[in-house]
Order: sequence, then structure tokens, then C-alpha cells
Amino acid sequence: MKFNNLAKLLVFALIAVNPLYSQIPSFLNKSAEWKGDLGYVNINQPTEENLTRIQEDPYNYAIAIRQAIDLADFKSTSRYVEGKERGFYYLGFHSKNAKSLALRLKNIILPDQTELYFLNPVSNEFLGPFTNKDIAAGKSMFSGFVSGAHIVMEVSCPLNAISNLKIDINALDYGFDMNLIEEGKSILGFGEALSCEVNVNCPDNIYWQEVRKSVCRITVVTDQATYWCSGSLINNTSEDKHPYVLTAKHCYFNEDPQYDMWVFDFAYESVDCANPASAPGFNSIFGAEIVAERTDSDFLLVELDNSVPDSYDVVYAGWDRGSNLSDTSAMIGHPVGDIKKISIDYDPAEIHPTDLDFGVFLAPANHFFELEFDLGIFEGGSSGGPMLNEDARLVGQLTGGFADACNSVITYYGMFSRSWNDGANSAARLKEWLDPLGLNPVTLDMLIPVPSTGHSISGNLIFMGDPVSNADAILTGGLDASESTDNAGEYIFEDLPSGLDYSLNFSKNNDLTNGVSTFDAVLIQKHILGISPINDPYLLIAGDINNNGSVSTLDIVFMQKVILGIDAAFPNNESWRFVPADYIFDDPTNPFASDFPEGFDYFNLSADEVNQDLIGIKVGDINGNADPNL
Repeated sequence: MKFNNLAKLLVFALIAVNPLYSQIPSFLNKSAEWKGDLGYVNINQPTEENLTRIQEDPYNYAIAIRQAIDLADFKSTSRYVEGKERGFYYLGFHSKNAKSLALRLKNIILPDQTELYFLNPVSNEFLGPFTNKDIAAGKSMFSGFVSGAHIVMEVSCPLNAISNLKIDINALDYGFDMNLIEEGKSILGFGEALSCEVNVNCPDNIYWQEVRKSVCRITVVTDQATYWCSGSLINNTSEDKHPYVLTAKHCYFNEDPQYDMWVFDFAYESVDCANPASAPGFNSIFGAEIVAERTDSDFLLVELDNSVPDSYDVVYAGWDRGSNLSDTSAMIGHPVGDIKKISIDYDPAEIHPTDLDFGVFLAPANHFFELEFDLGIFEGGSSGGPMLNEDARLVGQLTGGFADACNSVITYYGMFSRSWNDGANSAARLKEWLDPLGLNPVTLDMLIPVPSTGHSISGNLIFMGDPVSNADAILTGGLDASESTDNAGEYIFEDLPSGLDYSLNFSKNNDLTNGVSTFDAVLIQKHILGISPINDPYLLIAGDINNNGSVSTLDIVFMQKVILGIDAAFPNNESWRFVPADYIFDDPTNPFASDFPEGFDYFNLSADEVNQDLIGIKVGDINGNADPNL
């Protein structure tokens, strides 16, 4: 039979503001004149031949076409601005008549505390910040779409790490519509699904409330274009939270998939049955590798480049490869890239008895389930979404079907039982990957991860080889807390919620005269006169009494006032300062040449941070005889 609608959807835009982040790109704070002076690399529009080819394809609703980039004129169009602590790169691109733009990045090296943003310079919508923890294992990234014909990439990097920064811009994706959306709607995604679609958290979702957490939206990137699809995290007999995602092979069919740029969005859904007023936040994993695939049942199994953090609140779908047909079935997916929806068939599932001609491939008989929904529909972008039985176990993944807007809908699903062991080897079947223990079960329940108690941050403070006790370690951000270092100079913060951002700073402001004497003033005087220069960066910081970024006779004056009891505090300074032990000064003979860190920042904390050690600096103590335990 001839099939008239695949559920894959070619993407042309993705809404760009992710409310999970509180940081904003510095570009947004620039003046209109400054923004207007930024140059843009002009990218060619797709050729008429390519546009015609896409428009005549009956399976493709809309498209983002990959366009090559000539980087020869980057130096003349990019802009670099150096701040007090960070350097900022701004690089703009323009492609005439584009409805949306996205960038493909390769060979990415983002030093710690570097942030990457992508934004529309007119509307100020933006994606980011992204950090080194977001980059796929292949050091690649797909930016996601920003609406409009202009896109700006902003990179914010600590000054002492700029030499290690590297980003190769591989290509640009040019987005355009095909008259499938109403005038004035510039994006495809949030709010674009038909009104008869049913949100996944509506009351009708009786059996599948927990398993919905396994379903993700997938941005499928190929050598030619970008698509929406859906998929689900799936459990295996080791029940070890291995990040396998099951989706549909036709999501990239006849093109070269760029797995390292695929994006997997979790928890993109409404909190209840109503459509929210604005796009909800979501959590993303970047990059994947192929594990197995087979055309006959249209399955594709990929392994994410990174594990899914517990903070994402996901589950790993169970499955059923038995011969019993579902009495009631549901499909969960992201139609047209919109928030998560559910469709339900209250009648027993059927196995389609004859060949199915899907246009791009011919499926054999008895390889696909057939459902006719009683509630909800399907649209492009739901491809790969799981078919679930009444026990909330996965039994197939969506390929496509017949749909007449919100009217009668027939859908087809590659059978999990066929995908399990029909292939000739492990590259064409699921068995070896989802049953690594060789238990040969017919069913497996979903895995609901036990919430982690959190992560820890720990280290110690050292002064001249000795521990610094009674210093305050102050944690802010995802959780506010403080600890005092013990007699061994150690501190630890435990049970910190994962997936959040934290800043850790240190303070010890007692006994200013500890280790400070007129002899230290003499050593500073000799340094100033060039008689005996101080070349140790920590001692130079100790000599900067008023914390103005230099050592001068004024520092001697302030030191003597404290020694004589005239002043009770150093101006604009504390008794102690602390610098991360692994920090390397650009110029050790001038530590003030660039701002140095005095604590740590953690973005999306996802593991224990150990050995977060710091060097203690006793302000005013040049000969190093202070007692760090006072």
C-alpha cells in the first residue's frame, strides 16, 4: 500500500530563549550604535534548484538547508573586546530572506568558565550559555535555531585562558518555511501543534504518566538538512542508566547523519493539561553515536555522548518483545517540535499483514503495528516516539501514517519484537545492547533512577606548606552554605543538588598584624627601589595592602598604620586572600597584569569536585612567618 505521510519533520526554526539559564549575553547590554557597527559574514541563500527540490518532495513540510561558510573574511567582521577579567568575541552571520539560522561547530575547546551564546541581534532572543560540559564527546555542537536572517555568536572567556580557546565554524543552516504556518508565525516548535493534540499531562494519561519522562525531542542533523524527531531513553538488563535512545531510522534516511551534532531535549512539556503561555524550559544532551539500526522495522538505537544527569528527572522505558497485542496503546512524541503530546487508541493493536510502501523504503509484511487513535493525532516530528502498551512498556516506535488534520488517524509503528533479533548481527538488532547480561527476558520494567543525594565539593587551604584553619568557605548559587576549614585546612560541602550552578569563595579576616611587622615594610621598600625585587606572585599580592593592583610606597603607609594601631583594617582588603592552587599566572612577576581567580565557579554541577585547593596569602606578610592557625 502507498504511504502518504512520514512523521519525520524537516526543521526550519527553534525558539531560542531557554529560561533555565539566568545569565544573558553581554551583547544585549551594548548600545544600538555598537550593535550597528558589528560586521556580518554574508552566507549565500540556497539555490533555486535546491529549493524546488525540497518543495516538490511530498514528505517534507519545511526545511533547514546546510550552507557552506567561507571564513576568509572573519578577521574583518569579527570583534574582540577585552574586559577586566574576560575577553569577548562577537561574530555575526547574515543570509538574505532566512526565517531562521543555526551554526554547526567543530573541534571545540572551551576552557573552564567559558560561555557560548547564540542570539538574534534584533529581537534579543538567545540560546545559552553553553559551557565545556555541554559539548559532545566529538567536540562538536549544533547551536539550535535563532529566528531571523541574522545570528551572532558570542564567546566569553577568562583572559588567562583565551589562548586555549578554539572553535571551528563548520557550516550554517538556512531555515525557511513552505507556507505551512500562518503569516506572522516565524518559528516552528512551541505552540505549532494542531489544537486537537493532547498534552501529555492531561487526565487521559492514566497508564503512561511516569514513562513520559523517557521521551525526548531530537534535533536530527544530517549533511544536508535538519529535522525534528522524537525518541525515548530505554532500559537494559544491567539497569545501569546507560544512555541509549530508541528512535526511527527514517529520521535521516538517504542522508549522512551527523550524530555528533544531534540534540536531545528532555522535559519539554506543559505542567498540566493546558498549553502554557510561553515555551517551558527543557534539559539537553548534545551528541550521540550510532549503535544499531535496521530498515525493515525502521529502528535506530543511538548512545548519547554524555550520561543523563539525575537532575533531569528522567526514566528509562521498559519494553515488551512478546507476542501479546496491546489492549490499549499510546504514542508520546513532539509533533512539529512542540511540547510533549500523547495520543491514545482504546482498541486492541493490530499487526499490518501486507507490505507498506513508505515512499523512502518498502517495509515487509508483519513488521508494523497499526493503530487508529481515539484521542489525539500525529504530526510530523513525532517519528521515533514510543508506542506503549497498557503496562507502560515500549512495543514499537512511530514511523508515520495517514492523517487528515484533526480527523481519523491511522499510524504505523516498527515492532520492537522484530527489531529485537531479526537483524543479521548486533549492528542490526537490539538484543545485544538491551540484554547485555544475556538474561533473554520477554519483558523489562522501566528504570526509575533513585534520586542522587547530590555531589560534593572539597579541598584544602595551604600557606607556606601548612594548613590554613578557621577560614570561611562560602558557597552561593544552587545552594547557599558556609563551612570553616578544620585544623587540616580542609573543607567539604556535601549533598549538593546536581545540575545547578555554584560559586565558591573564601574569607579570613582576623588578626591583621599576624606575621606583619616593620621588617615586611623594609622588604617592600627594597622591592620598590629595585634593590631586592620580589618575584613570587603570592608575595607581590601580599604586598598590595590596599588591593589596587600594584605595590607602592602607599602600601607601606597603610601597613604601618595597622602596625601602630592607627587603623583597624586594610583599605579595600582583608587579612587573607586565596588563589586556586592550579592557577598559572600569565606573568608571575606581575600577577596584577590580569585578574586572577580567588575562588571557583561550577556550571551544571554533575560530579564530585575534589582537590579544590587554594594557596593562602597573608596580606602584609612578605617573609612568610604568619601563623595560619590563628
